[in-house]
Amino acid sequence: MVKEQASHYLDADLEFGDVSISAISSFPDLQVGVSELKLVGKNAFDGVELIHVNQLVLEVDLWKVLLNQEYEVKYISLSSPVIQLITLDNGESNYDIYKTDTIAEEDVNETNVDESPFKFKLEKYELNDAQLLYRDDLYQMFVHIDSLDHNGEFIMHADTFDLNTITKASTFNLEYEKVKLIDDVALKFLFNGAIAFENEDMIFQIRENTTSLNELDISFNGGIKMKPDSYELDVKLATIDQSFRHFLSLIPPAYQKDFNNLEIEGEFNFESSFNGIYSDNYIPSFDILLEINNGYVKYPDLNDAIENIKLSFKTVFPGGSNYDDLQVSLESMNFSFLSSKFNMSFHGNHFISNPFISAELSSDLNLEELSKVYPIDSIFINGNCRTDIHIKGSYSAIEKEQYDLFEAGGIFDLTGFEFTSKDLDNSVSIKNMSFEVLPHKLKIDKLLLKTGQSDFNSMVKSQTIGHMF
Repeated sequence: MVKEQASHYLDADLEFGDVSISAISSFPDLQVGVSELKLVGKNAFDGVELIHVNQLVLEVDLWKVLLNQEYEVKYISLSSPVIQLITLDNGESNYDIYKTDTIAEEDVNETNVDESPFKFKLEKYELNDAQLLYRDDLYQMFVHIDSLDHNGEFIMHADTFDLNTITKASTFNLEYEKVKLIDDVALKFLFNGAIAFENEDMIFQIRENTTSLNELDISFNGGIKMKPDSYELDVKLATIDQSFRHFLSLIPPAYQKDFNNLEIEGEFNFESSFNGIYSDNYIPSFDILLEINNGYVKYPDLNDAIENIKLSFKTVFPGGSNYDDLQVSLESMNFSFLSSKFNMSFHGNHFISNPFISAELSSDLNLEELSKVYPIDSIFINGNCRTDIHIKGSYSAIEKEQYDLFEAGGIFDLTGFEFTSKDLDNSVSIKNMSFEVLPHKLKIDKLLLKTGQSDFNSMVKSQTIGHMF
């Protein structure tokens, strides 16, 4: 009977195993247990499980339901659930399973128009050892969360859900357009807000939220409206009293190489805001700021440190579909170790119609010193690299051979370079490589290279710099 009623409302197959009911030991509470609970898709999602729960336990107060007609559940537990949320490139989703024609028919036949809005309260619910997969082919987004524990409480009033939740997971992965944005980090997520359903739209109102990725804490507040063909965003993200150490915890290699014993100092700040519509051909306005100051990293088994780490990055977009309005600014990226130093800056805009860049690179690196500040046991590297390059101008100046309107100058010089790795069959040796950057050409003065038993000696006078774009 339950499966028959479910098929009346759901465009999916409801399946379950054994059902147990107990009211004696817990009276006046009623306990219900269901094993192997599944929701299996149909049509385009035929055979795809939306949810699979090993064991579901539910507990309600019979007195409140029978005497007071209060729809209140004391407790729900889901053991080892696997949840798959899939959206195809045509916008069709496997979780859109409610039969709207049935709901509309019941609304027409409703006779008691003065009935109060439906209210439901869940005192506590929890998911233990869950796995969540979210795949959106339309927006090319993929999320995988493993070993997830989630608990909370919520009140449903008509079409609005008020929630207070805590989520923890050992593994969190996020991909966007096949680029890994977050890779195997631990997750902690606190959410205090509301979810409302308005016709076909889903609205998230976030009153208080903190997300922890490994050791990095980020606050999140604002609102998101999910429409059938777009998102409306008004959100802000920022770090909360975070340090450079918290930021480095996001980097898997650093986290795996004795991270807890690293000496790390420095300040870290991240702020961002997104406002407007996000769709296939429209992007909301955004402002992203990332700063690192006075960074210092020292590995426990090494005597020397990487220091004077500084990063100042900002990108701004006013919103819309004209990506020429995007501004990218790397004010500075600096670090030093022992006698080596590295400094870089970059500014760019009009990336679509006529890219403009202004960049400077200055470095003086003794590559042998790398092994004294970073553990590279499987690699041998040696040599000296000196760079002093500046570029400023638009691509159109190069294209039209208006070299007087394009500033470019500087040198690159690499001497005594040797590189050996267990992953390479042959070592690479560069006795000397140097080139000069000019507005109209890249002048390679000398190249003496050896790999294995092969030698390569060359002197190339020039190559048009426009070929570099």
